[in-house]
Amino acid sequence: MTTNLFGYEIFGKEYDSLLNILNLHLKTKGKTLSVFTPNSEQIVLAKKQKRFANYLGFADFLIPDGVGLLFAAKILAFFKGTNKGNDKQNTSQQEIVQRITGIDLTKDLLKIAKKDDLKVLIVGGRGYEGREYDGQTVKILSLDSNGKRKSAEDDLKTIWWAEGYNKIYSPTDGESKSIISTIIELQPDLVFVAFGAPNQEKWIVENFDLLNDSGVSIVVAVGGSFDVLLGKVPRAPKLMQNLGLEWLYRLIVEPWRWRRQMSLLEFIGLVIKEIFTLQ
Repeated sequence: MTTNLFGYEIFGKEYDSLLNILNLHLKTKGKTLSVFTPNSEQIVLAKKQKRFANYLGFADFLIPDGVGLLFAAKILAFFKGTNKGNDKQNTSQQEIVQRITGIDLTKDLLKIAKKDDLKVLIVGGRGYEGREYDGQTVKILSLDSNGKRKSAEDDLKTIWWAEGYNKIYSPTDGESKSIISTIIELQPDLVFVAFGAPNQEKWIVENFDLLNDSGVSIVVAVGGSFDVLLGKVPRAPKLMQNLGLEWLYRLIVEPWRWRRQMSLLEFIGLVIKEIFTLQ
């Protein structure tokens, strides 16, 4: 079901099979499942930062959010196939069947949550209060001094939101306690963490016991997915999505991201280095 790529077990099967697994887990409950959404940039970061590499290794599912992961798996599968006679390479590299974006996974999990009356909480992000998605309004959960809801709300028409931290690198005690109280009071089924990598993965790992003890079924690291779904940032045209060029569209819309895109060159270097180890 997974493809080993640069030492990480990436989900390699069809998207529908992943969605079926997660849908079943939402119905049967059990231990919290963590889903991270690595792309080429995050793989490069993990090679530089051992702590982030450990965070990725913590996840129950690593889904291939970036098209670069598909190309890398395909190229390495080819070169491993040409080295079948080499004793060092007696295992076959599997290709990744399909790209699975964090945005699409978030959309489908929200559909399931709406259909099955599940509670959804977003942690992180900016400017979500009052925005609507699929007939549901994003609201901040108001708590009193004891960490209890100030008033009853209609959960079925609400996506709850905890803004998170003003500065993710230096969270205050008050911000941390507010998020903890929100999770304990709401007892959400689904939690989407939108701090961006590596902070969202770090937060999930460090708060996993809290999530599990609070009955959270699935927690997903979603980056800027809600910026797109809630209309803050436009998504790439369908053609660019199909061609795997969403990164280029984001670069056009947000040119300040150009430094982050330089990691694509480093990722290509990782692929080339891996190829040479197969010779």
